[in-house]
Amino acid sequence: MKYCIYQSKSLLIWVLPNNEEQKEISHQEKIIARELSDEKSKQFKYSRGYIRFFLSQLFKINPLEVELYANPGEAPELSSKFGYLSISHTYDALAISWSIYKVGIDIERFDRKIYSLRLLKKFLNSPKIFEKFDYSNEGLRFKLLQIWVLKEALVKRERTSIAYGFKNWKI
Repeated sequence: MKYCIYQSKSLLIWVLPNNEEQKEISHQEKIIARELSDEKSKQFKYSRGYIRFFLSQLFKINPLEVELYANPGEAPELSSKFGYLSISHTYDALAISWSIYKVGIDIERFDRKIYSLRLLKKFLNSPKIFEKFDYSNEGLRFKLLQIWVLKEALVKRERTSIAYGFKNWKI
């Protein structure tokens, strides 16, 4: 499958750039998209279209037959016969994970800057990392991004909030 970066019997992960052609979405998704800002509408339609496209290939069905419930700002859900789903996006990429088990995914750009030490301390719950924090230390910045991505994926997997998950999970 094109864009599939990992595939096993129980897990698939797709990552694709945000400039591919739009795939088919449901009538209800089109209605929802009209209520969103231009940027959010484009992101919503793009992610739902590719979820439907990839899962239709996996299950060998029409994309509109994928029982997808994915309102803006909420975790996307599938009917129980289709498994579990998680999505993440940056301004230039989309990641979709599917599994027969609960799943969470998060992506961040490697070049993402870290501006708020206070915010990181609040959410990452990793005090030892901050003892020698230096904004110019690329290795430390990368380590913080790794922790952030892991915790964000856990939040999505467990369907909790960033405020809860980031404070309570230690990595």
